[in-house]
Parts: sequence; C-alpha cells; structure tokens
Amino acid sequence: MQHMDAVLRTLWPEPRPIRAAHIGGGLCALPWAWENLRPTSRQVVFEVDSHIADLARLHLPLPRKPILRIRVADGRQSLEGSRAHLDVIVRDAFKGRNVPLHLSTLEWNHLAQSHLNGLYLANTAHGKGTDARPDIATTSHVFAETAIIGDSKVLKSARWGNLVVAATSTPGLIDWEELDRKLRRLPLPARLVRPDEISRWLGGASPLRDPLPTA
Repeated sequence: MQHMDAVLRTLWPEPRPIRAAHIGGGLCALPWAWENLRPTSRQVVFEVDSHIADLARLHLPLPRKPILRIRVADGRQSLEGSRAHLDVIVRDAFKGRNVPLHLSTLEWNHLAQSHLNGLYLANTAHGKGTDARPDIATTSHVFAETAIIGDSKVLKSARWGNLVVAATSTPGLIDWEELDRKLRRLPLPARLVRPDEISRWLGGASPLRDPLPTA
C-alpha cells in the first residue's frame, strides 16, 4: 500500500481528490487512507467476499456513499457495465496466492484502460514457484508505460512476495526519477524497475488471454 501511495503522490500530490475503483478491497485500508489523505475523493470498492465487506463496514468509520462505496460484486463484471471515467484503478484481488485469471488478461487490461484517465495499479505475487511475468507482460502490452516496484529478492525470484505494477497510457505522465526517490525514502526501501528496463525483466513472457468459450 505504501508503494501504491508513493506512485499516486508522484503523479498527484496530496491533497488532490481522486476518482478511484478498487478491484478487491480487503478491509478497505487503502481506500480509507486515501479518503483521509485526499478528502472528497470518490471511491468504489468491489469485493466478492460479503463477509470481508461486512467487517470493513463494521470496524472502519467509512464515510457515507457516494464518497466511498463498498459493493459486493465482481469488479470486472461491474466495470463492463459502467460508463465511469476514473483517475485510478487498483487491482488487489487474489484467489489463494494467485491473481484470478479474468483480472489479468489482455481483455481485462483493455477494459481497465478504457475507463482510465490516469493510473493503473496492480498487486501481484512472484517468486518461489509463483511467476508474475505473464501477468505483468499483459499489462505492459496494453499500457504505454509499465513499471514494477518490489523487494530486490522478490524481483530476483529468490523469495516469494508481492510486487506492485504501475502503468499509464500517457508516456511521461509519471516522473520515474521522483518515484524512485520516494521509494528509497520509505521505512523499507523498494527497488523500481522502470519502463525502459521492464522488457529484460519479463524475459519474453507472453500476455494472457481470456479462455476461448467452450462449445
């Protein structure tokens, strides 16, 4: 979450309000943080687990809708039926240790891009038997600039952990030098793989596609 916030602060310094959709919200920690740091932002959280959504409503003093809404729904299906134009889409959904396929394909990334005026952020997992390269290669194939943030050992596949993907359709929108400085100043500094370095890291991984419909 600190890595995602660092990207957002690089693009739009606080307290600029944002319009954001969170695909997978957990207990709404990141939306709640952004609501406090960026008052009057408008955010919607799509969470498929109704129990988690209920816990967030019960334990967090979330503002009333429409400022921050929690919807028990699949994020991709919801965006497919939406005309929303968003500053940020955050994909932070997992099934076990893996990102659900329908939230990591070319079709998903094109859908997300069609709703965005700014920034796509995604949480993915890598290392020790989990390979994030196809997921990230797919985003890189769709967006003009894609970068990766993570611990050096995770990036080298030496241990399992999370990586943050930051992507935009507008070249030059994000000051990668400034983001690198912000990441180095965090309590646990992170490494940035910049857009001009990402092809080497991906190592020829192929983008993911939606499965073909069965007869």
